[in-house]
Amino acid sequence: MLQELITKEVSELLDYDFTNYSFKSKKLGSFIEEFTELIETTSEKEKYKLNAIKLCKALESIQDIKKEHFKKYKILVELAHKAKSQEDYNIISAEIFELGDKVIKENFQKRVKQDKQVNWFCLENRLTAEDLKKIRKGEFFYEDKLNKELPFDDDILISYLPEPKNKLRKEKINSFLKNITEILSKESDFLLYDEKIIITSYAMRAKKLDKILSELTKDFCAEKCPVAPLGCCDYETYYQIGMPTEMLKLQEKEAKKNGWLYFPVHCKYHTNKGCKLKLYKPPICLGYICSPLNYFLNDNFSGKDSDSFLDNSRELTDSSKLFYSGNAIPFSTYFKQVFELMDNIIKAGENITKNKTIPKNTISE
Repeated sequence: MLQELITKEVSELLDYDFTNYSFKSKKLGSFIEEFTELIETTSEKEKYKLNAIKLCKALESIQDIKKEHFKKYKILVELAHKAKSQEDYNIISAEIFELGDKVIKENFQKRVKQDKQVNWFCLENRLTAEDLKKIRKGEFFYEDKLNKELPFDDDILISYLPEPKNKLRKEKINSFLKNITEILSKESDFLLYDEKIIITSYAMRAKKLDKILSELTKDFCAEKCPVAPLGCCDYETYYQIGMPTEMLKLQEKEAKKNGWLYFPVHCKYHTNKGCKLKLYKPPICLGYICSPLNYFLNDNFSGKDSDSFLDNSRELTDSSKLFYSGNAIPFSTYFKQVFELMDNIIKAGENITKNKTIPKNTISE
């Protein structure tokens, strides 16, 4: 049923479960209006919780926060998920700031005593050169850093959705739902005329692909990457040529919802906890598989689906080369190819994950 499909896709893209809600509307038009009201109400009601969770995700980037201070961190995460008011948010955020301050300053003192390079200290704790200067002078406050880089967002649930011409919250949500409906109702070729539909359709595929990649590659990349902590993301590939301008603007909004703190070393959105993009990660990143990971996947998932997964991934990474020919390539031409490749990877990946078994000794020592 179309309404169920729309509800499922929206839940995936907004990272909020609407599938248990009982809609009264039976006609599609009325359903879209009812769903618009629901998302708008939810956006207002849940903003304190989602902003608190955002700060907890930022806190994750501090070295050893989930080891030496795991109990305190876990309590803060639990409290963040229960935040329902400005007062709740203020209490939780104050504790997050306090813990962040404490651990960062402890980490700095350890680094100094061990006479190790402070460059790695900054990388491991997502701190800029300016932050380091303040720490040395005793003027650094984690509260100031997070309030500046991750300010409270009243529309955090929907902040990274494509903007319609009318930027009112209700119109933005309604436009988004109508785009989802069109994508699920019609053939993809017909939809490649509209940039916002292209962006939404891309995000739908990217979210599915991100889940598959996490299941197949996350453990390997976390435990076996030969070039950690930078990994393969040591170039500024997030602004890949051929990506719609609006999608590039939405990247930062999505990353901030995921607790992203800027650090000027490697790819803008790559952190010591992985990439902060799930919906708007460009094709060159989504398809990239390094040689060690390629061997790992070949060794553990050999067969037709594995071959398709790897071959289409390579083609997806190389797809941006269409734009280096000096010709003006329409979005419709480029994304028709990109969507076909993404669909092939998703299909093969889903088949692999259904029956996957990863030998433990290939992941950890």
